[in-house]
Amino acid sequence: MNMQPNAKLEDYSGVWVVVERSESEIDPVVLELLGKAWDLAKKRNTSVTAVILGKHADQESKKLGIHGADNILGVHCPDVQDYEQEFYTRVLTELVHERKPEIILIGATPQGRDYAPRLSKRLNTGLTADCTGLDIEETTGNLLQECPTYGGNIMAIIQTVSSRPQMATVARGVFKPKIRTKASKVKVEKITYCFDATRERASTVDIIEQDGETRDVRDAEILVAGGRGMESSENFGLLEELAREIGGKVAGTRSACDLGWIEKNCQVGQTGHVVKPRLYIACGISGAIQHTIGMQDSEHIIAINKDPEARIFSIADTCIVADVLEFIPAFINAIKRFRNS
Repeated sequence: MNMQPNAKLEDYSGVWVVVERSESEIDPVVLELLGKAWDLAKKRNTSVTAVILGKHADQESKKLGIHGADNILGVHCPDVQDYEQEFYTRVLTELVHERKPEIILIGATPQGRDYAPRLSKRLNTGLTADCTGLDIEETTGNLLQECPTYGGNIMAIIQTVSSRPQMATVARGVFKPKIRTKASKVKVEKITYCFDATRERASTVDIIEQDGETRDVRDAEILVAGGRGMESSENFGLLEELAREIGGKVAGTRSACDLGWIEKNCQVGQTGHVVKPRLYIACGISGAIQHTIGMQDSEHIIAINKDPEARIFSIADTCIVADVLEFIPAFINAIKRFRNS
């Protein structure tokens, strides 16, 4: 599909945020996106619509309104109980053609990363994934979408100049949620959509929760993160031991996750989690921007690297030039001696 043949760029108006639920609650990234959508909408003199595919439109209206939504569009399908890729893609495609939003913001979650590219393809419009910043260009009114590129050596500003809507995905933690003190009553519209899931080639058979709550690094107060400099999965055992000693959790860079040294859900960075712990210990991490944009707002950063020119030192509060595989065992022993003294 394409922009409707007779549609013009100026026909599109409004900022949409697609709502995603996690464990029966609104995913935190949705509230963060609503805050940013509110800022963008004010600059475009337009409104913010939260789009809910499924039930709960009425129940969530107050919460979504306080965080920035002016309108709620609830789409219910009796035959779809859980997330279905084709259901989201098809419904949103038809809604966009009918209502013509100017901007669509989607959480860079596994679910969002699944359907957002398909949606942009069917709409024949641009999609910038894993944005780290969003703003409005004053002269054109285009959405400015910031993300790292060329191996993290530069920050690119991307614009969708000839098609609408303008689409972006953003990870949790990039923006902060906002509270409207004088939120007006939210307008709720509910529609029913007929969707025959039995005709689709893919369907949800079961949802299996990942074992191990300790592996959720997003809200940890202390994180011990390892990169390629840890050299092996066995050496990540040192990070596990250090984390236990100081009451923290273990995270990793994309390289460490891709090599299988640590689980994917522990990844910090542009395509992983954005974290803001009180203490972040970067072990054997070079400091590529794809990683640092996920942890640069930590309250205190300790970096351990044997390369004195490592980029991670440019954002670290405490810089330790040392072989991480020699330093960490000595550090652990020092902690134990201090505790036993």
